[in-house]
Amino acid sequence: MLHNRFLLASVFMDTIVGQFCVRTLQYRIFEKGNSEMQKGRLISVISVGLLIALAVACKFSASTANISSLKISKDKAASAETSTFGPNDTVYAVATISNSPGKVKVKGHVVAEDAPNEKLAETTVDLPSSGTATFTFTPPASGFPPGKYKIEVAMLNEDGEQKDQKSATFTVQ
Repeated sequence: MLHNRFLLASVFMDTIVGQFCVRTLQYRIFEKGNSEMQKGRLISVISVGLLIALAVACKFSASTANISSLKISKDKAASAETSTFGPNDTVYAVATISNSPGKVKVKGHVVAEDAPNEKLAETTVDLPSSGTATFTFTPPASGFPPGKYKIEVAMLNEDGEQKDQKSATFTVQ
């Protein structure tokens, strides 16, 4: 018996290495006696289905982008981490973004723990991919009032969805 066979390529995402792999699967689609018009219609339906599946697969993201560290320091390079500052010290926060396949926004702000809903300073850093976002929080002219503070950092993807966040606390004496 002769049977017509049609090869379909299915595309799937290899989430471990983030690469597309193509597998070829063989399906028995046509049986003896199907008309040429039925075969043509079936091929069209399958082609459209494959195009839709491919479009969905290309938009799929299995990113493991994250904020791998957040350091607070008195120097911009964050070479010596600290959690205690004077009222007139500039506070630097360095967030390290890892495994980012594309653009991300990293937002950082300082909150007084005594008044947690009041943001004292906020800034945003745009990164083309993985890297470091450095935030500089300069004290007001009168200095930071003594107390406990928290720096909160959030990483957002290109669509504005928050993907990770970290926070660290410091004290002003």
